[in-house]
Amino acid sequence: MLNQQLIRQHNLRRVFHLILLHAPVSRIALAQMTKLSKTTISALVDELIARGYVVDEGSVHTGRQGRKPSILRVNGDGNVVAVINWHIESLEISLVDLAGAVVYYDTLPMRRDENFPARIRGAYETALRPAAGSRRILGFCLIVPSMLDPRRRRMVSTTLPVPIESDIINDVCALFPELPVAVFNDTACYAYAENTLSHLPFSSFTFININKGVGAIIVSDGVMVQGEGGMRPQLGHYSLDRNGPPCICGNRGCLENEIGESALVRRATRLGLYDALAENGDITFAHLGARADAGDETARTFVRGLAEDLAFALGNLFTIYNTNHVVIGGRGQQLGSYYLQQLDHALKAVGFRPFVRDVQIQYTALGGDAIVRGAARYFIDKFYDFYGDGARFVVLE
Repeated sequence: MLNQQLIRQHNLRRVFHLILLHAPVSRIALAQMTKLSKTTISALVDELIARGYVVDEGSVHTGRQGRKPSILRVNGDGNVVAVINWHIESLEISLVDLAGAVVYYDTLPMRRDENFPARIRGAYETALRPAAGSRRILGFCLIVPSMLDPRRRRMVSTTLPVPIESDIINDVCALFPELPVAVFNDTACYAYAENTLSHLPFSSFTFININKGVGAIIVSDGVMVQGEGGMRPQLGHYSLDRNGPPCICGNRGCLENEIGESALVRRATRLGLYDALAENGDITFAHLGARADAGDETARTFVRGLAEDLAFALGNLFTIYNTNHVVIGGRGQQLGSYYLQQLDHALKAVGFRPFVRDVQIQYTALGGDAIVRGAARYFIDKFYDFYGDGARFVVLE
């Protein structure tokens, strides 16, 4: 009985995903794609319709004689996933429908001294649940800029103002007893969106997420090499200098402490360039990129150094796992075209020649909502229980 349930759950998920990818699609086409019988497909589709995940939009004219096939779509209007992306100073809150569209979006301020679990639950209660209206909320996803330990359900390393190794993730999950809950690493969500939503002409690539810190995901033949917890690889904690300043991770001279946006002021001060680069007391990727692209030599010198450090780390990464494409997302995109040119030049100068000579580097073409869309899609694709009753579970793998 258990094996039959697992097979049916697998087939339900498979048929749903085919409808999602190929809509509008008929039952006949699904049977051809899955090699399942028409009777089996009809039963699976009927169950998805009965459970509210799929809608039958009626018959469509094909030009052929005989009964006209009905076309199917996912029920985006009736189902949403609640997603909160936890930043240092804000909560990015959204509802993403089953078709992958963001149907509600807002940002809420977050103080460093708040009761974080209560604030997250409060954002769900006061904003997301009312915004859902009559739509069914299938689950809740929390995105964190953190390495996650799946066994203990804890943050191992994070840029958030929370104690390392605390039980805060468990505390958040405990406040959502009525929903399936998933906790994902931010870079994994971004990379999953890139892999499933971008329609890239290649299926293997290294995704780099550059923000306050630096994250990386390797996608091989369409499959993320690491899980959603962000436990591997940790490019941001690759050591550029084993005698460098200590990092919160326990290592020294970590990459993200040299090229992450939170490191720019410290780096500029060390190089004696702070006064020349600071704008209103701060240095940002956007400001640096605009000045470098405009030809400012001081900004170009600084940006070139950032590119060379990332190229050094990538060159070493590729000796372990080589991919021919690099996609960069996050605020690091604001460093602009000069940065991308210098990164390409530096990588081909320092890396293992047979591995890096054909590498192509580009910024992501996805919009600012990519991470929340990626989280919702990852949750539905991999973890949502279409067959069961939506029993609560927590994902930190």
